[in-house]
Amino acid sequence: MHEHSRRPAGVHLAFVDGARTPYTANYAPNQARGPLAGWSTGAFCGAKLMLTQPKNFQAAVSFGGYFTPITDRTTGDLFHGDAAARQRNSPLWLYQHHGLRGRKLLLICGRQDKGSWKANQQMLAASRGNRGVSFLDFTTGGHNYRNYRRYLPDALQWLDHVHVAQGH
Repeated sequence: MHEHSRRPAGVHLAFVDGARTPYTANYAPNQARGPLAGWSTGAFCGAKLMLTQPKNFQAAVSFGGYFTPITDRTTGDLFHGDAAARQRNSPLWLYQHHGLRGRKLLLICGRQDKGSWKANQQMLAASRGNRGVSFLDFTTGGHNYRNYRRYLPDALQWLDHVHVAQGH
């Protein structure tokens, strides 16, 4: 028997930080809806995917994310002035118009993250009272990988809790 065949079947999520500390979680492949997690733009993408593809994703973790499409020197105008397309690609707008539909969202951000704090506060205001949205506020550090990697174990624990609560 090969080593890989003794492991439980499933998707294995792994993350190794700069100190080479592994954080892992396993999810069975027959689950209809899996989890997503991302940092900054990855968090934007994860939130959008979860909100637009409810059959595929049950939860998302946003590490220092934002929830409306940005326009800057790196992106230009992605929607060429099409306001409806911009809305359809905004996790904040999608949440405001469709809700979570049984899915879960964890926001991780701190006041010192000047790039994400306001966006997280907007999402929290929009979702006030929704038990499907959780928030982890940190007290030090800004919008950088070194800061957010400290919260990966908390995020994986939250995902495991959501995973169990969903009955998978």
